[in-house]
Amino acid sequence: VEPEEILVPPSSSSSPPTDFVEASVRCGALLPGGRGVLYGSDEGSEFRTLRHYDVASGGECRELAPEIEWDVEDILVGEGGDVVVVYNEDGRSAFHHAVLVDSPASSSTDEPADIESS
Repeated sequence: VEPEEILVPPSSSSSPPTDFVEASVRCGALLPGGRGVLYGSDEGSEFRTLRHYDVASGGECRELAPEIEWDVEDILVGEGGDVVVVYNEDGRSAFHHAVLVDSPASSSTDEPADIESS
């Protein structure tokens, strides 16, 4: 099944969007506590990369793990902060495990969570 093309705010913008870019979004998962959404998008990339949409900032988007040059197929997030991202690596599904990491300054939920690959 081919993903639908939708309009999403540009990743570099932290203010309300005034323009939109055309990109496809294939999958997404809510982070525990409503901290944001992890999703896969091909915005500005040949590949569908892992992205974070920060709810607290009003929609700041950023790319995570840009060094992985494969398409994101699926994202699973556990309540304890475990994240599994499924990538299509050369026609095969490969699982990558990561853990949500809060920086010391982020205990007040003003800072978005990061992920750390294992």
